[in-house]
Amino acid sequence: MSGGSVDENQRAAVDVDAAYRRLPTVGPHEPSLGSALITWVEPMSEHVVGYNRWYEDDHMITGAMVMPWMFACRRFVAPRWLQHLRGPVGSRVAQPLEAGKYIGIYSISAGRLADHEQWTLGANCRLHAEGRGSYRGADHDPLEERRHVFTGFCDYLGATYRDDGVPRDVHTLQQPYAGLVVELIDAVDGLVTVLHFLDVDPPDCRADHFAASADRLDAGGVGALAIQAAFVPTKHGTDAYSDELF
Repeated sequence: MSGGSVDENQRAAVDVDAAYRRLPTVGPHEPSLGSALITWVEPMSEHVVGYNRWYEDDHMITGAMVMPWMFACRRFVAPRWLQHLRGPVGSRVAQPLEAGKYIGIYSISAGRLADHEQWTLGANCRLHAEGRGSYRGADHDPLEERRHVFTGFCDYLGATYRDDGVPRDVHTLQQPYAGLVVELIDAVDGLVTVLHFLDVDPPDCRADHFAASADRLDAGGVGALAIQAAFVPTKHGTDAYSDELF
C-alpha cells in the first residue's frame, strides 16, 4: 500500500454525490451498539469451500462491512466435534439439529438500522444483478449452495459482563474469543437471541454454564430454549474447518 497526495484539480474531476457529505451530518452518530445482523447458514456439503471463499472474500465485504453504520463483524463455525453439544432435540430452529455450520454477527450503530437496511437492500440487489450472489456466478441458484437457518436484524437489549475487565460491548467482535454459545429463547414477547462469548473452548465450560440452560428457563417461566449451539471462530481468509463439518 502506498500513499500520495491528490491535487485540487484531480479532486474536482471526481464526480461525487453530495449525499456522501450531507447524510453523515444528520441523525444519530454515537459510539454505541444499537442492533446486529445475525446470519446463521447451512452450506451444502459439495459447495462448502466455494461458498466459504465467496462469503469471506466478497460477500462479507461488499454485502456487509463496506456499508454505512455497520462497524464490526466476526464469523464462527461449528465443526463436528461441537455439533453433538446442541439441543434441545426437536428444535424448530435447526432442522436437523446440526444444521447451521456457520454464523456471522455484525454490529450496527444505535439509531441507524433503518438507514443501513436501505443501503443493504440496494447493494445486494446490485450484487445479485451482477451475478455475485453465488460463487459460481450468474445463472446459478444460491439456494443450491446454502440455506439460512436463522437470519435477521436484531435489536440490542443489553449486555451482562463477567467482571469489570471484560471489554465493553462495542469492542466484542474485535476480541479474540475462543468460542461462542448461541441461545435462542422463545419468550413471551418473541424470540430472543443470547450470545455468550467465551474465553475457553465451548466443551470446557458446558457442564458449569450451559448444560442446565433449558431447565433454568423452564423453571423461570418466562421462556423456553429453542436452541443452544456452540461455535469456534473461523480463521478468516482460510478454509480451516471446511473439512470438519460433515
